[in-house]
Amino acid sequence: MTRYAHACHMVWDLAGRPDPTDKARGDGPCSLCGVVGALHATIGGNFTDYRKLAVITGVRMCVACSWTLGGRPPRALRMWSMVARLDRAAPPSQPGAYVTGEYLHLTNRRDLRWIAATLAAPPADGSSWLVAVAESGHKHTAPFTTVNHGDQRWSVQLDGCDITSTPRQWRAVLSRTVALRAAGFAADAIESGQPPVAVLTGERLAAWQAHAPVLRPYVNTPLLHLATLMITKEHVGDYLTTYPTD
Repeated sequence: MTRYAHACHMVWDLAGRPDPTDKARGDGPCSLCGVVGALHATIGGNFTDYRKLAVITGVRMCVACSWTLGGRPPRALRMWSMVARLDRAAPPSQPGAYVTGEYLHLTNRRDLRWIAATLAAPPADGSSWLVAVAESGHKHTAPFTTVNHGDQRWSVQLDGCDITSTPRQWRAVLSRTVALRAAGFAADAIESGQPPVAVLTGERLAAWQAHAPVLRPYVNTPLLHLATLMITKEHVGDYLTTYPTD
């Protein structure tokens, strides 16, 4: 089983190694991943975070990085959230996904259940896996997300933000978030920890008192925002069943 070190190479490989738009123009180290080989596309002029580059003296990228950062909407990976994992076949990607693979899942905000499931139960065999969440569709996430190995602490990319957690912590945050969303609380109220006083009555008040204290350490954090992104009205029942509170 291949052990991947960089997200671009894992995604490109699982997508079937498609050709990038730009033809090869010489050899050298890729500015993004550092791998030496044929160089294709040039990093765009709008790129400013040079901390993410492996080689700051060059601007060209290898075939894997060129393809992963390339394309135009809707045929651009920055439009899609994704899961890549090697231990089990992925469910079908969302309709309209322009690339997919047996172990590669592309989706959007309408259904992020495979992402939630992967974060709750990553591969236990130590194999490579990654998650990238595209909230806005304007920022590249897949090329800069971490390739994780195993089922302990993980890191994922959400619109330029690295979020680190563990499966146990994620399940705790997600289950309480689901319970509050099912009780009728808006995502903003959950993330801020400050619901309108007018809604804190009856069963809603009881739900808030039961679940909000667990989420208090995560108020206004990227992890809690990630949890609220997972949940849609169409799938809240499925989340309640899959992630019960302790």
